[in-house]
Amino acid sequence: MSKVFLHHTSASTTVFTDGTRKNLGIFICQFGMPSCEYSFRIFEPRYIELLKNTIDGNDNYFGMCWPTIDGAISTVGVLLEIVSSKQLNDGTSFIRVMGCGRFEVNSWRERSLKDKSVYPQA
Repeated sequence: MSKVFLHHTSASTTVFTDGTRKNLGIFICQFGMPSCEYSFRIFEPRYIELLKNTIDGNDNYFGMCWPTIDGAISTVGVLLEIVSSKQLNDGTSFIRVMGCGRFEVNSWRERSLKDKSVYPQA
């Protein structure tokens, strides 16, 4: 991996241990662990956009959090690095990702939580 994972997310920015910062798109799916590999078929339009924005931004990282029992989104998650991505004929994608570390969400971008047509961002 080219970057060692982050200290935390704050003010909608992820802070990596090498000092770089970026906004972090969040995939709401399941509980995840660092050092584990996952495979997903991305079919929801908002997550297709997340994948496109991540790859187009020359960055292979996004976060994954999970829904809580009360319907909210967890405030901790796992940073995922895209290992491979293949766009399918139907517009969906199949991706393999590797968990790189954990993070804590200190704030959410408000619009991303209210508008279900866009992916959440922290």
